[in-house]
Amino acid sequence: MKKKSFTVTRSRMLFSTFLALFLLLVLLLIFFTIIDGPQHPAMYVIFIFFMITPCVVVMLWAKLFKIVVSGEKITIRKGTGVTYSIYISEIVQVDQKIVYNKWGRTETITVSTTSRRFSIESFMEGFDKMSSYLLENVDNSKINTTTKS
Repeated sequence: MKKKSFTVTRSRMLFSTFLALFLLLVLLLIFFTIIDGPQHPAMYVIFIFFMITPCVVVMLWAKLFKIVVSGEKITIRKGTGVTYSIYISEIVQVDQKIVYNKWGRTETITVSTTSRRFSIESFMEGFDKMSSYLLENVDNSKINTTTKS
């Protein structure tokens, strides 16, 4: 096996979209405060709790998720920040789901070991490298491919 090193991350578009939404919400809050004067404190609490906080959570989740492949070692950092490593020899099953719909083709690959599981999706950056890496290095009897139209 050749020494391969690459990274899989969530799409930058996800982070950018929620950053733009976050900034828009903050600007709206400032705008209404300037135009109408200070609002009822409950409005600020509701606005922050139900609108701004979810944006921040999604941005952190998108930025924290990362898979680093270095040779036979795969290091996964989930969106929660939990990090663990597995080796290619520990993989028990790879489920590849390909779905064709009116918007195009989406693909999800779920990798399972005896104690851990992680998934990658076709919109992630580095998906193609990870997909080919798994297909090259995992025994074909462990790979299940499902196609749905």
